[in-house]
Amino acid sequence: MEVEEDSYEAAPPAHEDNNTSKLDAKFEAEQALLAALKKPRDFHKKEAKAGVIKQLNISASDMLSYRQRHAATTDGSQDSVAVTEVRELHHQKVTTTTTTHQTNKVDKIAANAMRRRDRHTAAQSQYQLRLKAISDQLETDILRISDAIKEELAGVAAATANHFALLTDEPWLIQASHAMVVDQWTHLNELWSGRTCTIRHFGDGLEAIEQTRSALAGAELQLLTETCVAAAYVLPPEVERAIEDEAHELNVVLITNRRSHCHLVSRMLKEDVHKFVNVRTTWEDCERHWRVLNHDHAIHMFKATLESDLYTHPPRLHAILEKLRADQVAVHTNERLALLSQLDGLVTGGLSTEKVQRMVSALADMYKKEEERNAAYFDQLFTCQRDIVAEAAAMRELLRATCHRVGAKAKEGALATIATQLTTLLADKNLDEFFRISGGLRAELAAIEDRLASPDMIYQENVTALVPRVAMLVAALPMEAILDAQGKSSERKLIQATLERLRKAPKNEIVPLLPTLLAQTTILAGIQGIDDTLRLELDDIGRKLDSLIQDNEAQSSAAAAVKSKGIGLDAFQIADMQGIRKAQRRLGTLVYTTDLPPPFQALLHVILKALEVQTHANTVVDAIVALECNSLMAQREREMDALVAVVGSGLEAHTTTLHVTCDRVARFFYQLVACVENYEDKTRVVNLTVMDLLDTLKDTHDGNVAACEAEFAVKRSALRHAPDEATLEREFTGCLGLLEGLEDEYRKYNKKVSLA
Repeated sequence: MEVEEDSYEAAPPAHEDNNTSKLDAKFEAEQALLAALKKPRDFHKKEAKAGVIKQLNISASDMLSYRQRHAATTDGSQDSVAVTEVRELHHQKVTTTTTTHQTNKVDKIAANAMRRRDRHTAAQSQYQLRLKAISDQLETDILRISDAIKEELAGVAAATANHFALLTDEPWLIQASHAMVVDQWTHLNELWSGRTCTIRHFGDGLEAIEQTRSALAGAELQLLTETCVAAAYVLPPEVERAIEDEAHELNVVLITNRRSHCHLVSRMLKEDVHKFVNVRTTWEDCERHWRVLNHDHAIHMFKATLESDLYTHPPRLHAILEKLRADQVAVHTNERLALLSQLDGLVTGGLSTEKVQRMVSALADMYKKEEERNAAYFDQLFTCQRDIVAEAAAMRELLRATCHRVGAKAKEGALATIATQLTTLLADKNLDEFFRISGGLRAELAAIEDRLASPDMIYQENVTALVPRVAMLVAALPMEAILDAQGKSSERKLIQATLERLRKAPKNEIVPLLPTLLAQTTILAGIQGIDDTLRLELDDIGRKLDSLIQDNEAQSSAAAAVKSKGIGLDAFQIADMQGIRKAQRRLGTLVYTTDLPPPFQALLHVILKALEVQTHANTVVDAIVALECNSLMAQREREMDALVAVVGSGLEAHTTTLHVTCDRVARFFYQLVACVENYEDKTRVVNLTVMDLLDTLKDTHDGNVAACEAEFAVKRSALRHAPDEATLEREFTGCLGLLEGLEDEYRKYNKKVSLA
């Protein structure tokens, strides 16, 4: 029986070995039974050596054809033929000369034998029919569980295909987090664990069917035995032999089926393991694809953003420029042009030099305010530019964090996970007393834990600053072993004792303990085999202690001198108490680090290796970020600088040109108005002078004309009363002369008036 599998992978190989180990004992027992059945049968003797099991190797083809071959061999044996012939002859009617009584007796015996034979034959036929019914029923059960496992395996294959369809969907991968990808593996693992359990349950079902076959066939065989013995058609040894043959056939069938089932289940489990490994490998490929895809997508989005209008034509920057332009237009339209429109008063006569002067001053104030407004707008432009550059830098740092999060180019140190482990260890209340006496060890470990949990560890300077601190603790871990190997472990204990005394000492006993601590520190620094980093730290602590001793000796001498003068100051003043405590904590950290529990020591080594891994990851990611981001950001920044510079220079030139032009126009109109006013003033002076002249001319003319007219009236009267012609002629000539003189006077007056 074969079960087709359309799935991806299989369960761990350990299950196959477990099933094999379960069947080994049964299989050996069945082989021993077959070996025993194959031996010649002796009913009156027992085998001298019990417990000897001989192996029987039967090929599959032999097992499949065993029933036919056994039947042929049994039917063709000489004993069987002879027994059959005797039976036939025994039941034949023989013609004799016996009596009627003997005939009846023979007939009863024959009839009884016939009944026994029929009962024996019916029991065998019934047994064969029952065996066939059991076989058909169990074959139906086998087909049922085979169909069921096919459906379950097909369902697993379909579900696996759906999961991998999702894991290969790039839009989903871009939106998914690493936790979602891991969740997919969790679902796949549960799915394939269930698949393995299904295969094992299938094997258990096959075994249950064979056990059912064995129980039912055994019951039928027992019933056959009882019926055949009760029928007594053949002798009990022949019944036993026949029953043994049937049991042998049944055992062969059971062993063959179980071996086939075991081989099938083992193949299915082996294939399950291979496909499960393929599922895991495929998922890991999908995870790597997720990392690479998100890494490339983050870089692409960063570049696309910096190459978009948000940075090539920043809307906020251009909004400020648009607002600046709108303000310029408003000022030019509502203020400058409104001011210049007043120059139309030159035509209407409502313009004066004072008004033009005020316009020039107003233009100057307007220019000053416009310069101040432009400066304010440029401050906004510079602020906006800095904000845009800061946002680009924040995007770059977000890209850096994304590259570290996806880990596509380099393995990350998993510092956050290690920080959680360190936090758990530090929370152990049983270590409170140890940390209380260990100086600054707990504070140092807590500081390391804080730094490891910080998201800023993606920056190289933070990792570089933390590595020496962790390396110092790691270098101090083997101190006890080194001192024990050299027989100098007491040196560390002496320092610990001195540190404890210093911790508990009153103020007046602190300084006297420093020389002892310095000597012990110097001895410890001179031990051969300790790490150079540890030795340098001990030497530095020794120099600090020596400096503190000298400072306190100098202060003690000064205090003694002051006390001799009777001032009465405190004689136990300590110079740099904080420095003493700091040196105490540093030294305590080093000498107690080696006493840390094994989990702490192992974790410190893990932290140091993780920092090395993180250093490499930071180097790789920093190079990628510098390559992909810095040049593009610098280009965008240069473009914005150029834009602001061009706008600034153009705006300044435009504002200056506009102001100078308007100022020139105003000043030109000022000159025009000044000329007009000067002309009007001169015209008024001339008019007044001419009027005076005309008045004088008129008065003079009137006087002259009046004199002429008076003289003409006298002459005319004399002309009228001329006594003689000569007088008349003379008077008439005199009148003509006066009239000509009056005419000349008018002509002169007219000429003078015209000239005036």
